[in-house]
Amino acid sequence: MKSPLSFVKESLKNQSGLIAKLLGFKLLDWNGTKAVLTKSVVKYETEKDFILPAVLDIATKSKVIFPEKNITAPETYIWKYNVDNRKVSLLCNGNVSIDKSVLDTDFGNLIVLKDSLKQNRRNIKHTKLLIAPWSHYWSGYYDYVYFVVAKLVRMKQAMSDTDWNNALVAYPMMHSSFEKELLTLIGLKPDQVVDSRTTDVQFEACILGNSSSWFYPNSTDILSLKEAFQSKLKPNETSNKRIYISRAGRRKINDESALIEVLKKYNFTIIEDKPRSIAEQAELYYSASVIIGPHGASFANIIWCQPGTHLIELFPVNYMPEYFRYLAHILDLNYSAYCFHPILKHGLVDHAFVNDNVDINIEHIDRFLSSLA
Repeated sequence: MKSPLSFVKESLKNQSGLIAKLLGFKLLDWNGTKAVLTKSVVKYETEKDFILPAVLDIATKSKVIFPEKNITAPETYIWKYNVDNRKVSLLCNGNVSIDKSVLDTDFGNLIVLKDSLKQNRRNIKHTKLLIAPWSHYWSGYYDYVYFVVAKLVRMKQAMSDTDWNNALVAYPMMHSSFEKELLTLIGLKPDQVVDSRTTDVQFEACILGNSSSWFYPNSTDILSLKEAFQSKLKPNETSNKRIYISRAGRRKINDESALIEVLKKYNFTIIEDKPRSIAEQAELYYSASVIIGPHGASFANIIWCQPGTHLIELFPVNYMPEYFRYLAHILDLNYSAYCFHPILKHGLVDHAFVNDNVDINIEHIDRFLSSLA
């Protein structure tokens, strides 16, 4: 049975079109968004099909963590929309509305219903060309790297150097250290980026792009991001390290001290969970030959790994997203996984259990590590 809160949320979602109409605007879906922007396409990447191989548990080969799976990474677009005589606005959440129709470029646009009830005063800033790469207030490290920065790289590839260097970028900023570093790495100056929550950018044209898939970002985006950053970061040659990525917050390993003792026996370096620069994280992952740890955002850094690096992901039973299984496949890494408990459902992603710690059997891990070359 659904909880009262879930019932209310679902009811509001089902009535979102009517609510938007009463508030004086229209929420476009993905197909409606493509239709509005159909004459503005400047870059298009077709959808891609992949076969992800089955992943068996490292301790029990009869236990399937992920079965073989056929997937499609959806198409991606870059659009340049000229305002002309239309009423086009940048919204607080970084989205764009055209003649009161709100686009859907990034996994939905329902947040504008909540925003419409607020009276936010924003500073006005004018620019000829706006880049609007993201339309949500939430964004963690993984989300920011693969949905915001990867899209900015795609946008840059579709623009002239002059346009890129003179455009203004606006979205709901995180104001984090890694955000600042990543923006600098792709060649954006601090005065080129503003927070859409506090700045109402008025523009003559805007560059837009879509986020393709939550679990399966377009492979061209991933490889373009890797190439763009590797030339800037220039990590040192590999020293063939084995590293364990610890977590200080949620989703820690139960009895981690015992695990660390086993890992040290096999020459693993223990990487503490603490703030690091992007360059430092790139160095860690680039230099690794084997990486093990509980599922977490730090594994977004496997984009820096060299082909053939072995990623071993440890899961709680109720939260087993396959982001990194897919990324490892695209990046030509070896991938293994472990879950101590019986698998209830393959690829289960229940956010009610997102904070669950990870149970392990030390003997299982020891036996597997002893088998590594």
